Amino acid sequence: MRKPFFFFISSLLAALITTAQPTQRSSDLMYPLLIKPKLNASFGKMRPNHFHMGLDLSTEAKENLPVQAPADGYIARIKIESGGFGRAIYINHPNGTTTVYAHMNRFLPAVETYLEKKQYEQESWKIDLSVPAGLFRVKRGQIIGYSGNTGSSEGPHLHFELRDTKTEHCLNPLTNGISVEDHVSPEPKQLAFYDYDKSIYEQVPMLIALIKKGDSYVPASPIDLPFEKVAVGIVASDRSDGSYNPNGIYRALLKQGEQKLAGFTLENISYDFTRNINGHIDYVHRYKGGNYIQLLHRPKFFQEDIYAGFAGKSFLLNTNNIERYEIHIADAHQNTSVIAFSIRKSGSQIKKIWSGQPIVYSQKNTYQVDGIKFHFSPDAFYDGFHMQVLTIASNDFEEKSKSYQVQPDYIPVNSSFRVSIQSSQSNLDTSKLLIRKTIKHKIEIKKAVYDGFGFSAMFRELGAFQLIEDRESPLVQFNLQKGALVKSGTLISITVSDNNKSIKSFEARCNGKWLMFKPTGTRYQYQVDDHLPIGEHLLTAVVVDEAGNKTVAQLPFKRL
Repeated sequence: MRKPFFFFISSLLAALITTAQPTQRSSDLMYPLLIKPKLNASFGKMRPNHFHMGLDLSTEAKENLPVQAPADGYIARIKIESGGFGRAIYINHPNGTTTVYAHMNRFLPAVETYLEKKQYEQESWKIDLSVPAGLFRVKRGQIIGYSGNTGSSEGPHLHFELRDTKTEHCLNPLTNGISVEDHVSPEPKQLAFYDYDKSIYEQVPMLIALIKKGDSYVPASPIDLPFEKVAVGIVASDRSDGSYNPNGIYRALLKQGEQKLAGFTLENISYDFTRNINGHIDYVHRYKGGNYIQLLHRPKFFQEDIYAGFAGKSFLLNTNNIERYEIHIADAHQNTSVIAFSIRKSGSQIKKIWSGQPIVYSQKNTYQVDGIKFHFSPDAFYDGFHMQVLTIASNDFEEKSKSYQVQPDYIPVNSSFRVSIQSSQSNLDTSKLLIRKTIKHKIEIKKAVYDGFGFSAMFRELGAFQLIEDRESPLVQFNLQKGALVKSGTLISITVSDNNKSIKSFEARCNGKWLMFKPTGTRYQYQVDDHLPIGEHLLTAVVVDEAGNKTVAQLPFKRL
């Protein structure tokens, strides 16, 4: 019995540290594009508020490249939205996986016809459509559409995902059948050390630069730490052959000798918990302009399974003796780099007294002061911190409360929380009240509802909060004059503006029948087609803002 067990362990360790060897694929998938494979972004790459959940495949800065199915299956879902994925298609495969293709320009003609029919039936351009199994079957290598730059894409490319069909968890395509040439090892740049006994939000990491020495990366200077419980983070990036885009790493493993102490693997991530990236990184360091520091130890509150398999303490015990460690970082093709370092305890820290109310992770927290109340659920924070609120008097007529500035405002919030604000003013139109949140010049507006204490709304970021009243209706402007003559292909455009930039709904009907206008920024556009018959027409646009103010605008015109 000992020999097989020893062989298993030896094989596992060899797989972890072997360089430039491909991981075991569950099955080979055909590359979705008909050009040489090249990555713009890898699975698990650090992004604001989320892990990158797929691969960004280069289209060489071009649009309308043919996209092919990597395996047999059927189209199971079509999603259309102005942001996010833009135009996206989902294919279910017999092996229990789903592939996703986002930022597309066009689908197959039969799919486009089906999609448009469903949009008119549901009277919505934005749609998330479940397609009956077997309606559109595809074969491996069949063209399913053409790449684009739709949604929140910042340049032409194909966003490709591989999901478990049942759970919808995203799987790393590079370890599950998609092949990209990669013989480049990850590049570690810095180590980061934290005092585990302190909140990560109330300390500055000790950053140590790394230099290449032989086959390993080592600290540029000795590491003496003044605290006993040490949490470790790394700054590292990776590249694939022929690509200069810095990508994320696949795995990091902290070891002492042969003992595995901590680490993470970016292999299987749920969309439900992708926001947990804000706990996986030193969020404050990044917020203030620093690099992404990925933590090797599981955060104090964390919901994803990327740290699975590492039992024991969430820190290293630092003593007066020199302790030696290694960190093995690898990409999805097991190209590996090794960091060798040692630490010891030296000196002592000055304890800082923090002002404000303690906010404790993993439990309910309520903060109330001077006319404002916050309710945080147990899953709101990845670590504790001290919170206080600064109060600023109102200045404008629309402002119906003081402005409440949360300090610090850079703490990441995992789940939505409720803010409730009281107003001392009379003659309020309570149906027109909003809460305005401001952070870094970014404004978010939510409808306010009375909850017994004050007027409340749900948010997911801290900042400055204020109750405002909005009685101003949106403005609507047509690109055509009344009585205009149009023909097939004519573009009808409606520009909408609002004082709070908070349009809740838009609808356009021609002679009472819904007409599909596509949102593009502050414009809604329709190109005349067969849905608009020849003759006299009256186009009616109805626009409602977040406060419920409504504008109805009409345009009489004639189609030739």
